[in-house]
Amino acid sequence: MKNVIAIALAVLVGFAVVSYFRGSAAQAPTPAVFAKGTTLSKAIDESRKSGKPVYAVVTASWCSWCQKLKGEALADPTVAAWIEANTIPVMIDADAQRDDAIKLGANGLPASFILKDGKVVASHEGYMPTKDYLAFLKSGVPEG
Repeated sequence: MKNVIAIALAVLVGFAVVSYFRGSAAQAPTPAVFAKGTTLSKAIDESRKSGKPVYAVVTASWCSWCQKLKGEALADPTVAAWIEANTIPVMIDADAQRDDAIKLGANGLPASFILKDGKVVASHEGYMPTKDYLAFLKSGVPEG
């Protein structure tokens, strides 16, 4: 009987842990800077005409670090203003736009890329706090 109670308790704790972590990966809203819904190919075409680099971020709804990046660094007003002023922003869903994620070389999520002339010139995989993320962006894009 003691074994049955111990097993039942272990199963309940396991369900509680899984439920907790599923809840922590709640979907963050798409930051306003990506509201245009520009595709990667359109952004590259626009970049070639305007000279502005493309900034692409690859995320997924199930990725908790992606949601953290969207809810923090990408939602930060200073970061968003900088992205809008200096790049052509594109958000890529790794599941729905798999070909674009593969084309960029995204091996882990979230993945951030800066492209000039259609080629990746800077990239980072994983989450970064806001100040580090802004420094990454600035390192790959001359302000203008």
